[in-house]
Amino acid sequence: MPTTRKLLLAAAIVLANQQLVLAQSADVAPEEAVREAPVIEGIEEIVTVGRYIPDEKRATAAVANLLDATALEVAGDSNIADGLKRVTGLNLSEGKFIYVRGLNERYSSAMVNGATLPSPEPITRAVPIDLFPTNVIDSVLVQKTFSATFPAEFAGGMIQMRTKVVPDEPFFELSSTIGYDDITSFKDGLTYDGGSRDWMGVDKGTRDLSEPLKNAIAGDRELRENNFIYKNGFSGAELEAIGESLPAVYTANPEEISPDVGISANFGTVRELGDFSVGLLSSLSYSNSWDSLTASRNLYASTNGGVEALDLQTFRSTQQNVDSSMFWNAGVEYQKAHGINLTVLQIQKTDDQAGITNGLRGTESQIINQTRLEWVEQNLISTQLQGNHD
Repeated sequence: MPTTRKLLLAAAIVLANQQLVLAQSADVAPEEAVREAPVIEGIEEIVTVGRYIPDEKRATAAVANLLDATALEVAGDSNIADGLKRVTGLNLSEGKFIYVRGLNERYSSAMVNGATLPSPEPITRAVPIDLFPTNVIDSVLVQKTFSATFPAEFAGGMIQMRTKVVPDEPFFELSSTIGYDDITSFKDGLTYDGGSRDWMGVDKGTRDLSEPLKNAIAGDRELRENNFIYKNGFSGAELEAIGESLPAVYTANPEEISPDVGISANFGTVRELGDFSVGLLSSLSYSNSWDSLTASRNLYASTNGGVEALDLQTFRSTQQNVDSSMFWNAGVEYQKAHGINLTVLQIQKTDDQAGITNGLRGTESQIINQTRLEWVEQNLISTQLQGNHD
């Protein structure tokens, strides 16, 4: 077997060479081995710098989740609501409201830079988290159990957002959305002649109260007609005069409804001045959406002759929702450890509704035709001046 002999011979030669190398290495002194080691040129000095970074989640004794700017950036989330919906124990409602552990807004709160953020909604405490883009947020702490460090009204869940003092690098983002509703979009809805700024959600004075109406409701007096139960009302002629004093724009007319639209812009800039960093962050958003509703209300009564219809009514309404927000943050940072920043947040929410009720009322089948107009405008402004020192 010539091939086998050649392989054995080669293995023996390799083994002998390894033993020779080991013998030569044993003969060389450690100092000589160090001197013979190759010298890597181009590296003159290596400096290792360590910085203490507090771990807030580890330090707290409460049940909490922490999302920093890196986690939000890796996930590609555009706003805080998208990032928080992946956190265990949180529910996202309507794409903008966050509920902790299934509890409603009564047990949840939101804070920005340590200050409680009030809700722009008139009848709820929930704060729309989608108003905060991820580019302006440094970290988000979600605490799911009570802690004495937060306001006493906090009982179930706390969402604490911290804004950046200065951006990491300049950026600019522009996005737009368009929505279609098969019940509302491009179909006839109800609108009325308002002001020229209604598309912004701001009344120009069209809906101001007339002087007769202001005088009538002074002292919390109700606009009701005198009867045997309510003695502090008005006569029919007085109510008619008050109604005639109102602007002649309170008439709902059918009009084709446009699709939902939205636009947002986020930008930031930073400039290095030695050990100082000066930056500006801003976020602007606007959305205009429509909803239509058609409902029937039928009321029947049982009589000796059978079932008799009392009310046969149809209600039809169209509501326009205009939401806009503005966020500004100007800050100065020194050596990444000390900073001061001014934050301004403004939220504008407007609901404009026009509705018509048609049908029959009462046993005498009275024909009714009522128009209902509702304008609710809410404005929230929050200003903060904050400093931090590490």
